[in-house]
Amino acid sequence: MAQRRVLVCILQRHPINRVKRAHARFCRRPQDCDRNALGFFEETANDVEYWISLDRGLFHHSSADSYPGGAERTCPKFGRDLHAASCIRAHPGSAFCIEGLAGSGQAFPTETAPRGVRCSNVRRAAIRGATAVISFLYRTLAVIFGVIVGCVLLVEAQVSGPSLGYLFDADSGKLRPLQGILGSATVGTPEDSQSELSSALLLDSNHFIVSSADSPQLLLLRPGGPSLVAAVIQELPGNPTMAVSSIQGTAAAFYYAGLHSIKVLTGLPNQPSLAHSIDLADSNGTIRRLALSKNGELLLYSAVEGSEDAIYGWSADTGQSRFLTSIGSTGGLAIGDTGDGYVADERNDAIFAIRNLAGGGSPQFVAGEREGISRPVGLAVSASNELLVANATTGDVSILDSSGHNVKTVTCGCRPNGLTPFRESTFLLTSDVHRAVFVLDLNQSPPRIVFIPPAKDRP
Repeated sequence: MAQRRVLVCILQRHPINRVKRAHARFCRRPQDCDRNALGFFEETANDVEYWISLDRGLFHHSSADSYPGGAERTCPKFGRDLHAASCIRAHPGSAFCIEGLAGSGQAFPTETAPRGVRCSNVRRAAIRGATAVISFLYRTLAVIFGVIVGCVLLVEAQVSGPSLGYLFDADSGKLRPLQGILGSATVGTPEDSQSELSSALLLDSNHFIVSSADSPQLLLLRPGGPSLVAAVIQELPGNPTMAVSSIQGTAAAFYYAGLHSIKVLTGLPNQPSLAHSIDLADSNGTIRRLALSKNGELLLYSAVEGSEDAIYGWSADTGQSRFLTSIGSTGGLAIGDTGDGYVADERNDAIFAIRNLAGGGSPQFVAGEREGISRPVGLAVSASNELLVANATTGDVSILDSSGHNVKTVTCGCRPNGLTPFRESTFLLTSDVHRAVFVLDLNQSPPRIVFIPPAKDRP
Protein backbone atom coordinates (compact mmCIF):
# COMPACT_ATOMS: atom_id res chain seq x y z
CA MET A 1 0.00 0.00 0.00
CA ALA A 2 1.45 3.39 -1.00
CA GLN A 3 2.29 5.73 1.84
CA ARG A 4 0.21 8.88 2.19
CA ARG A 5 0.02 11.71 4.69
CA VAL A 6 -3.11 12.96 6.39
CA LEU A 7 -3.28 16.26 8.30
CA VAL A 8 -4.96 16.01 11.69
CA CYS A 9 -5.98 19.42 13.01
CA ILE A 10 -6.27 19.89 16.77
CA LEU A 11 -7.79 22.98 18.43
CA GLN A 12 -7.26 23.72 22.11
CA ARG A 13 -8.82 26.90 23.48
CA HIS A 14 -6.20 29.05 25.09
CA PRO A 15 -5.74 32.74 26.06
CA ILE A 16 -3.91 33.29 22.77
CA ASN A 17 -6.00 30.79 20.77
CA ARG A 18 -3.07 28.68 19.71
CA VAL A 19 -3.59 25.90 17.20
CA LYS A 20 -1.64 22.67 17.27
CA ARG A 21 -1.28 20.56 14.15
CA ALA A 22 0.11 17.08 13.90
CA HIS A 23 0.35 14.39 11.25
CA ALA A 24 -0.80 10.80 11.10
CA ARG A 25 1.38 9.03 8.56
CA PHE A 26 0.22 5.84 6.88
CA CYS A 27 3.03 3.30 6.71
CA ARG A 28 3.64 -0.27 5.66
CA ARG A 29 5.18 -1.44 8.93
CA PRO A 30 5.28 -0.17 12.53
CA GLN A 31 9.07 0.13 12.36
CA ASP A 32 8.65 2.73 9.59
CA CYS A 33 7.38 5.14 12.24
CA ASP A 34 9.52 8.15 12.97
CA ARG A 35 11.48 7.89 16.21
CA ASN A 36 9.37 10.69 17.69
CA ALA A 37 6.13 8.83 16.96
CA LEU A 38 3.83 8.59 19.96
CA GLY A 39 2.52 5.24 18.80
CA PHE A 40 0.93 3.32 15.98
CA PHE A 41 -2.12 1.22 15.29
CA GLU A 42 -2.49 -1.65 12.82
CA GLU A 43 -5.93 -2.23 11.29
CA THR A 44 -7.03 -5.68 10.21
CA ALA A 45 -10.82 -5.28 10.30
CA ASN A 46 -13.12 -3.58 7.78
CA ASP A 47 -12.97 0.15 7.07
CA VAL A 48 -12.52 2.01 10.35
CA GLU A 49 -12.41 5.70 11.20
CA TYR A 50 -9.99 7.05 13.77
CA TRP A 51 -10.08 10.24 15.77
CA ILE A 52 -6.81 11.45 17.18
CA SER A 53 -5.70 14.05 19.71
CA LEU A 54 -1.95 14.52 19.80
CA ASP A 55 -2.26 17.00 22.67
CA ARG A 56 -2.95 14.13 25.03
CA GLY A 57 -1.32 11.38 23.03
CA LEU A 58 -4.72 9.82 22.49
CA PHE A 59 -5.94 7.60 19.72
CA HIS A 60 -9.06 5.50 19.45
CA HIS A 61 -11.12 3.89 16.74
CA SER A 62 -14.82 3.64 16.02
CA SER A 63 -16.77 2.01 13.23
CA ALA A 64 -17.08 3.99 10.02
CA ASP A 65 -20.84 3.62 10.29
CA SER A 66 -20.78 5.90 13.34
CA TYR A 67 -20.10 8.94 11.17
CA PRO A 68 -22.20 8.81 7.99
CA GLY A 69 -21.64 11.37 5.27
CA GLY A 70 -19.00 12.38 2.78
CA ALA A 71 -15.23 12.51 2.94
CA GLU A 72 -15.27 15.27 5.58
CA ARG A 73 -16.66 13.91 8.83
CA THR A 74 -17.32 15.17 12.33
CA CYS A 75 -15.10 13.75 15.03
CA PRO A 76 -15.65 13.55 18.82
CA LYS A 77 -14.63 16.28 21.25
CA PHE A 78 -12.72 15.62 24.48
CA GLY A 79 -13.39 17.51 27.67
CA ARG A 80 -14.36 21.15 27.50
CA ASP A 81 -11.73 22.60 25.28
CA LEU A 82 -10.12 19.98 23.08
CA HIS A 83 -11.50 19.16 19.63
CA ALA A 84 -10.27 16.40 17.34
CA ALA A 85 -11.08 17.97 14.00
CA SER A 86 -10.32 15.34 11.40
CA CYS A 87 -11.03 11.67 10.79
CA ILE A 88 -8.89 9.02 9.10
CA ARG A 89 -10.21 6.02 7.23
CA ALA A 90 -7.94 2.97 7.31
CA HIS A 91 -8.34 -0.11 5.14
CA PRO A 92 -7.73 -3.73 6.19
CA GLY A 93 -4.03 -4.46 6.65
CA SER A 94 -2.99 -0.79 6.77
CA ALA A 95 -1.20 0.94 9.61
CA PHE A 96 -0.59 4.53 10.59
CA CYS A 97 1.91 6.25 12.85
CA ILE A 98 0.97 9.01 15.25
CA GLU A 99 3.75 11.60 15.20
CA GLY A 100 4.26 14.71 17.31
CA LEU A 101 6.11 16.26 20.22
CA ALA A 102 3.25 16.59 22.71
CA GLY A 103 1.21 13.92 24.44
CA SER A 104 1.41 11.47 27.29
CA GLY A 105 -0.15 8.45 25.61
CA GLN A 106 -3.23 8.51 27.83
CA ALA A 107 -6.46 6.92 26.58
CA PHE A 108 -9.87 8.24 27.60
CA PRO A 109 -13.26 6.49 27.79
CA THR A 110 -15.45 6.90 24.71
CA GLU A 111 -18.47 7.81 26.78
CA THR A 112 -16.88 11.18 27.60
CA ALA A 113 -16.71 12.17 23.93
CA PRO A 114 -19.60 14.42 22.82
CA ARG A 115 -20.19 16.06 19.44
CA GLY A 116 -17.16 17.60 17.69
CA VAL A 117 -16.30 20.06 14.92
CA ARG A 118 -14.97 19.84 11.38
CA CYS A 119 -11.35 20.39 10.50
CA SER A 120 -12.11 23.09 7.91
CA ASN A 121 -14.11 25.09 10.45
CA VAL A 122 -11.31 24.85 12.99
CA ARG A 123 -8.75 26.02 10.47
CA ARG A 124 -10.81 28.98 9.29
CA ALA A 125 -11.73 30.05 12.81
CA ALA A 126 -8.21 29.80 14.18
CA ILE A 127 -6.04 31.55 11.61
CA ARG A 128 -7.88 34.84 11.27
CA GLY A 129 -5.82 38.04 11.48
CA ALA A 130 -3.07 38.49 14.01
CA THR A 131 -4.06 35.32 15.90
CA ALA A 132 -2.28 33.24 13.26
CA VAL A 133 0.98 35.13 13.80
CA ILE A 134 0.78 34.79 17.57
CA SER A 135 -0.06 31.11 17.25
CA PHE A 136 2.92 30.50 14.95
CA LEU A 137 5.33 32.26 17.32
CA TYR A 138 3.95 30.38 20.30
CA ARG A 139 4.33 27.02 18.57
CA THR A 140 7.86 27.85 17.49
CA LEU A 141 8.90 28.78 21.04
CA ALA A 142 7.16 25.67 22.41
CA VAL A 143 9.05 23.42 19.99
CA ILE A 144 12.39 25.03 20.89
CA PHE A 145 11.64 24.66 24.58
CA GLY A 146 10.52 21.05 24.06
CA VAL A 147 13.77 20.20 22.23
CA ILE A 148 15.86 21.71 25.04
CA VAL A 149 13.91 19.84 27.74
CA GLY A 150 14.09 16.64 25.69
CA CYS A 151 17.89 16.91 25.40
CA VAL A 152 18.20 17.47 29.16
CA LEU A 153 15.99 14.46 29.89
CA LEU A 154 17.95 12.33 27.43
CA VAL A 155 21.24 13.24 29.10
CA GLU A 156 19.77 12.50 32.54
CA ALA A 157 18.44 9.14 31.34
CA GLN A 158 21.84 8.20 29.96
CA VAL A 159 23.56 9.16 33.23
CA SER A 160 21.08 7.77 35.77
CA GLY A 161 19.79 4.78 33.81
CA PRO A 162 16.23 3.52 33.39
CA SER A 163 13.60 4.62 35.87
CA LEU A 164 10.66 2.32 35.05
CA GLY A 165 12.28 -1.11 35.06
CA TYR A 166 12.66 -3.82 32.41
CA LEU A 167 10.64 -5.95 30.01
CA PHE A 168 11.55 -9.24 28.37
CA ASP A 169 12.11 -9.11 24.60
CA ALA A 170 11.25 -12.62 23.38
CA ASP A 171 12.70 -11.91 19.91
CA SER A 172 16.21 -11.13 21.15
CA GLY A 173 16.01 -13.21 24.33
CA LYS A 174 17.13 -10.24 26.45
CA LEU A 175 15.80 -7.82 29.05
CA ARG A 176 15.27 -4.27 27.80
CA PRO A 177 15.18 -1.13 29.97
CA LEU A 178 12.22 1.25 29.98
CA GLN A 179 13.50 4.83 30.11
CA GLY A 180 11.47 7.80 31.31
CA ILE A 181 8.30 7.98 33.38
CA LEU A 182 5.01 6.17 32.95
CA GLY A 183 3.08 7.92 30.20
CA SER A 184 6.27 9.22 28.56
CA ALA A 185 8.60 6.23 28.37
CA THR A 186 10.64 4.55 25.64
CA VAL A 187 12.08 1.07 25.19
CA GLY A 188 15.86 1.11 25.50
CA THR A 189 18.60 -1.10 24.06
CA PRO A 190 19.53 -4.31 25.91
CA GLU A 191 23.00 -4.66 27.34
CA ASP A 192 25.40 -6.59 25.11
CA SER A 193 26.71 -8.55 28.11
CA GLN A 194 23.37 -10.31 28.63
CA SER A 195 23.17 -13.99 27.76
CA GLU A 196 20.27 -15.10 25.60
CA LEU A 197 17.25 -16.13 27.65
CA SER A 198 14.66 -18.69 26.57
CA SER A 199 12.02 -17.53 29.06
CA ALA A 200 11.57 -14.90 31.76
CA LEU A 201 9.03 -14.58 34.58
CA LEU A 202 8.40 -11.01 35.71
CA LEU A 203 8.32 -10.73 39.53
CA ASP A 204 8.36 -6.95 39.48
CA SER A 205 9.83 -4.37 37.14
CA ASN A 206 13.39 -5.07 38.37
CA HIS A 207 13.38 -8.80 39.22
CA PHE A 208 13.00 -11.78 36.90
CA ILE A 209 13.29 -15.55 37.16
CA VAL A 210 14.74 -16.77 33.86
CA SER A 211 15.93 -19.77 31.91
CA SER A 212 19.31 -19.30 30.23
CA ALA A 213 21.54 -21.40 28.04
CA ASP A 214 24.32 -20.66 30.55
CA SER A 215 22.65 -22.55 33.40
CA PRO A 216 20.66 -25.81 33.76
CA GLN A 217 18.87 -24.22 36.76
CA LEU A 218 16.54 -21.25 36.97
CA LEU A 219 18.26 -17.92 37.65
CA LEU A 220 17.07 -14.91 39.61
CA LEU A 221 18.12 -11.76 37.73
CA ARG A 222 18.28 -8.22 39.03
CA PRO A 223 19.07 -6.03 35.98
CA GLY A 224 20.48 -2.66 36.86
CA GLY A 225 21.92 -3.97 40.13
CA PRO A 226 25.59 -4.51 41.02
CA SER A 227 25.35 -8.08 39.69
CA LEU A 228 22.92 -9.23 37.02
CA VAL A 229 22.57 -12.76 38.44
CA ALA A 230 21.30 -12.37 41.99
CA ALA A 231 20.87 -16.09 42.70
CA VAL A 232 20.93 -19.57 41.16
CA ILE A 233 17.84 -21.55 42.17
CA GLN A 234 19.44 -24.96 42.58
CA GLU A 235 16.22 -26.86 43.34
CA LEU A 236 14.50 -26.01 40.05
CA PRO A 237 15.57 -26.90 36.50
CA GLY A 238 15.28 -24.36 33.73
CA ASN A 239 12.61 -24.11 31.03
CA PRO A 240 9.42 -24.83 32.96
CA THR A 241 6.31 -25.42 30.87
CA MET A 242 4.53 -22.53 32.60
CA ALA A 243 5.32 -20.02 35.34
CA VAL A 244 3.36 -17.43 37.31
CA SER A 245 4.11 -15.10 40.20
CA SER A 246 1.88 -13.71 42.91
CA ILE A 247 0.60 -10.16 42.45
CA GLN A 248 3.26 -8.85 44.85
CA GLY A 249 6.07 -10.93 43.32
CA THR A 250 6.79 -12.61 46.67
CA ALA A 251 6.05 -16.17 45.51
CA ALA A 252 6.07 -18.04 42.20
CA ALA A 253 4.77 -21.35 40.83
CA PHE A 254 6.40 -23.39 38.05
CA TYR A 255 4.64 -26.15 36.15
CA TYR A 256 6.79 -28.94 34.66
CA ALA A 257 4.70 -31.09 32.33
CA GLY A 258 7.40 -33.77 32.03
CA LEU A 259 7.62 -34.10 35.83
CA HIS A 260 3.82 -33.89 36.32
CA SER A 261 4.34 -31.41 39.12
CA ILE A 262 4.09 -27.78 40.19
CA LYS A 263 6.92 -26.29 42.24
CA VAL A 264 6.28 -23.30 44.52
CA LEU A 265 8.99 -20.80 45.48
CA THR A 266 8.59 -18.36 48.37
CA GLY A 267 10.83 -15.70 49.93
CA LEU A 268 11.10 -13.77 46.66
CA PRO A 269 12.85 -11.76 45.50
CA ASN A 270 15.65 -11.72 48.10
CA GLN A 271 15.64 -15.23 49.64
CA PRO A 272 14.09 -17.72 47.22
CA SER A 273 13.43 -21.19 48.61
CA LEU A 274 11.44 -24.20 47.44
CA ALA A 275 8.38 -24.35 49.70
CA HIS A 276 6.07 -26.90 48.05
CA SER A 277 6.07 -29.58 45.36
CA ILE A 278 2.58 -30.50 44.12
CA ASP A 279 2.20 -33.92 42.48
CA LEU A 280 -0.09 -33.93 39.44
CA ALA A 281 0.34 -37.59 38.53
CA ASP A 282 -3.41 -38.22 38.95
CA SER A 283 -4.38 -35.29 36.72
CA ASN A 284 -5.49 -36.22 33.22
CA GLY A 285 -5.35 -32.80 31.56
CA THR A 286 -2.71 -30.31 30.53
CA ILE A 287 -2.40 -27.27 32.78
CA ARG A 288 -3.70 -24.13 31.07
CA ARG A 289 -3.52 -21.44 33.81
CA LEU A 290 -2.08 -20.90 37.29
CA ALA A 291 -2.64 -18.40 40.11
CA LEU A 292 -0.80 -18.16 43.43
CA SER A 293 -1.40 -16.34 46.72
CA LYS A 294 1.24 -13.91 47.97
CA ASN A 295 2.50 -16.34 50.64
CA GLY A 296 2.52 -19.34 48.29
CA GLU A 297 0.05 -21.28 50.49
CA LEU A 298 -2.91 -21.24 48.05
CA LEU A 299 -2.96 -22.26 44.40
CA LEU A 300 -5.61 -22.22 41.65
CA TYR A 301 -5.04 -24.06 38.39
CA SER A 302 -7.05 -25.14 35.37
CA ALA A 303 -6.54 -28.29 33.33
CA VAL A 304 -7.86 -29.02 29.84
CA GLU A 305 -10.16 -32.02 30.12
CA GLY A 306 -12.07 -32.79 26.93
CA SER A 307 -13.92 -29.77 25.57
CA GLU A 308 -13.86 -27.92 28.91
CA ASP A 309 -11.43 -26.73 31.55
CA ALA A 310 -11.49 -28.25 35.04
CA ILE A 311 -10.67 -25.80 37.87
CA TYR A 312 -8.76 -27.09 40.91
CA GLY A 313 -7.75 -25.51 44.19
CA TRP A 314 -4.78 -26.49 46.34
CA SER A 315 -4.00 -25.50 49.92
CA ALA A 316 -0.80 -26.02 51.87
CA ASP A 317 -2.90 -26.82 54.96
CA THR A 318 -4.22 -30.03 53.39
CA GLY A 319 -1.54 -30.63 50.78
CA GLN A 320 -4.29 -31.87 48.45
CA SER A 321 -5.86 -30.62 45.23
CA ARG A 322 -9.64 -30.24 45.16
CA PHE A 323 -11.90 -30.12 42.08
CA LEU A 324 -13.99 -26.93 42.10
CA THR A 325 -15.90 -26.66 38.82
CA SER A 326 -15.74 -26.93 35.02
CA ILE A 327 -15.89 -23.95 32.66
CA GLY A 328 -15.70 -23.36 28.92
CA SER A 329 -12.17 -21.93 28.63
CA THR A 330 -9.96 -20.30 31.25
CA GLY A 331 -9.24 -16.65 30.48
CA GLY A 332 -7.63 -15.90 33.83
CA LEU A 333 -7.23 -16.93 37.48
CA ALA A 334 -6.51 -14.78 40.53
CA ILE A 335 -6.25 -15.02 44.33
CA GLY A 336 -6.85 -11.97 46.51
CA ASP A 337 -5.28 -11.07 49.86
CA THR A 338 -8.49 -12.18 51.59
CA GLY A 339 -8.00 -15.76 50.39
CA ASP A 340 -10.81 -15.65 47.83
CA GLY A 341 -10.17 -17.11 44.39
CA TYR A 342 -11.50 -15.81 41.06
CA VAL A 343 -11.98 -17.53 37.70
CA ALA A 344 -12.60 -15.93 34.28
CA ASP A 345 -14.45 -18.01 31.68
CA GLU A 346 -13.31 -16.64 28.33
CA ARG A 347 -15.75 -18.69 26.26
CA ASN A 348 -18.87 -17.76 28.27
CA ASP A 349 -18.01 -14.14 29.29
CA ALA A 350 -18.32 -14.88 33.00
CA ILE A 351 -16.43 -14.30 36.28
CA PHE A 352 -16.75 -16.70 39.24
CA ALA A 353 -15.60 -16.28 42.84
CA ILE A 354 -14.54 -19.01 45.26
CA ARG A 355 -14.96 -17.53 48.73
CA ASN A 356 -12.51 -18.82 51.34
CA LEU A 357 -10.53 -20.97 48.94
CA ALA A 358 -8.62 -22.71 51.74
CA GLY A 359 -11.83 -23.51 53.65
CA GLY A 360 -13.57 -25.39 50.86
CA GLY A 361 -15.69 -22.63 49.33
CA SER A 362 -17.66 -23.33 46.16
CA PRO A 363 -17.74 -21.20 42.97
CA GLN A 364 -20.33 -18.39 42.71
CA PHE A 365 -21.19 -16.36 39.61
CA VAL A 366 -20.35 -12.67 40.21
CA ALA A 367 -20.20 -10.92 36.80
CA GLY A 368 -21.03 -11.40 33.13
CA GLU A 369 -21.93 -9.51 29.97
CA ARG A 370 -24.23 -7.18 31.92
CA GLU A 371 -21.20 -5.96 33.90
CA GLY A 372 -19.14 -5.44 30.74
CA ILE A 373 -17.34 -8.80 30.62
CA SER A 374 -16.50 -9.63 27.01
CA ARG A 375 -14.00 -12.43 26.30
CA PRO A 376 -11.89 -11.97 29.44
CA VAL A 377 -8.20 -12.74 28.80
CA GLY A 378 -6.68 -11.38 32.00
CA LEU A 379 -7.66 -11.31 35.68
CA ALA A 380 -6.09 -9.73 38.76
CA VAL A 381 -7.00 -8.41 42.21
CA SER A 382 -5.82 -4.90 43.13
CA ALA A 383 -4.36 -3.80 46.46
CA SER A 384 -7.79 -2.35 47.33
CA ASN A 385 -9.43 -5.75 46.66
CA GLU A 386 -11.04 -4.66 43.39
CA LEU A 387 -11.25 -7.21 40.59
CA LEU A 388 -9.57 -6.23 37.31
CA VAL A 389 -10.72 -7.90 34.09
CA ALA A 390 -9.04 -7.37 30.68
CA ASN A 391 -11.65 -7.76 27.92
CA ALA A 392 -10.31 -8.74 24.50
CA THR A 393 -13.48 -8.09 22.49
CA THR A 394 -14.15 -4.54 23.72
CA GLY A 395 -10.50 -3.62 24.28
CA ASP A 396 -10.97 -2.30 27.82
CA VAL A 397 -10.54 -3.15 31.51
CA SER A 398 -13.53 -3.68 33.80
CA ILE A 399 -12.95 -2.72 37.44
CA LEU A 400 -15.37 -4.60 39.71
CA ASP A 401 -15.91 -4.58 43.45
CA SER A 402 -15.66 -7.86 45.37
CA SER A 403 -19.36 -8.52 44.73
CA GLY A 404 -18.97 -8.17 40.96
CA HIS A 405 -20.56 -4.73 40.51
CA ASN A 406 -18.90 -2.62 37.81
CA VAL A 407 -17.10 0.31 39.45
CA LYS A 408 -15.47 1.67 36.31
CA THR A 409 -14.51 0.71 32.76
CA VAL A 410 -11.18 2.01 31.47
CA THR A 411 -10.96 2.12 27.69
CA CYS A 412 -7.76 0.96 26.01
CA GLY A 413 -8.46 0.94 22.27
CA CYS A 414 -6.04 -1.99 22.09
CA ARG A 415 -6.20 -5.78 22.04
CA PRO A 416 -5.18 -6.86 25.56
CA ASN A 417 -3.73 -10.35 25.90
CA GLY A 418 -3.30 -10.50 29.67
CA LEU A 419 -3.08 -8.59 32.93
CA THR A 420 0.43 -8.96 34.35
CA PRO A 421 1.62 -7.12 37.50
CA PHE A 422 4.46 -4.76 36.60
CA ARG A 423 5.05 -2.12 39.25
CA GLU A 424 3.06 -1.07 42.29
CA SER A 425 -0.59 -0.84 41.15
CA THR A 426 0.33 -1.05 37.46
CA PHE A 427 -0.39 -3.96 35.11
CA LEU A 428 0.73 -4.88 31.60
CA LEU A 429 -2.11 -5.43 29.13
CA THR A 430 0.35 -6.27 26.35
CA SER A 431 4.07 -7.02 26.58
CA ASP A 432 5.53 -7.28 23.05
CA VAL A 433 8.15 -4.49 23.00
CA HIS A 434 8.04 -4.39 19.19
CA ARG A 435 4.45 -3.20 19.38
CA ALA A 436 2.95 -0.51 21.57
CA VAL A 437 2.95 -1.76 25.19
CA PHE A 438 -0.24 -0.80 27.05
CA VAL A 439 -0.15 -0.34 30.82
CA LEU A 440 -3.04 -0.02 33.29
CA ASP A 441 -2.11 2.58 35.93
CA LEU A 442 -4.21 2.47 39.12
CA ASN A 443 -2.05 5.07 40.86
CA GLN A 444 -3.95 7.85 39.09
CA SER A 445 -7.48 9.01 39.86
CA PRO A 446 -9.32 8.08 37.78
CA PRO A 447 -7.34 5.02 36.63
CA ARG A 448 -5.76 5.38 33.20
CA ILE A 449 -4.24 3.29 30.44
CA VAL A 450 -1.01 4.59 28.92
CA PHE A 451 1.13 3.19 26.15
CA ILE A 452 4.86 2.85 25.59
CA PRO A 453 5.85 3.26 21.92
CA PRO A 454 7.36 0.17 20.28
CA ALA A 455 11.09 -0.39 20.13
CA LYS A 456 12.56 0.83 16.86
CA ASP A 457 14.88 -2.10 16.31
CA ARG A 458 13.99 -5.73 15.69
CA PRO A 459 16.68 -8.46 15.79
